[in-house]
Amino acid sequence: MEEPVFTRNQIETCGERLLEDSPNAVVRYRILRDVLRRPTGDTELGNARTRILAHPLVQELAMSQHADGSWGRFHSMDSTMKARFPTTEIAVRRALALGLDKDSGVLKRAVKYM
Repeated sequence: MEEPVFTRNQIETCGERLLEDSPNAVVRYRILRDVLRRPTGDTELGNARTRILAHPLVQELAMSQHADGSWGRFHSMDSTMKARFPTTEIAVRRALALGLDKDSGVLKRAVKYM
């Protein structure tokens, strides 16, 4: 069975409909940035970015980040460590999933560490 092919217009219409449901700050930002591809200077995108930087999940990442920019070990197969972010790799993946990019303070420090 072939997968349906959607036009850019259909995707944008879907994104606009999702925004009507007032999604949480992270979802709103990701829709504006990744689905609707709003330009960097867009006011709504800027406001959404400000809200995600204050989001509790982003704050948790920032507060648990070490002074050197890591979250401890970079990568490990050891699953016995009990920490919110057992490796830097996991924390970076979380940051990206939350919509953070190379310009966010958290990822700037992580890049400098790496």
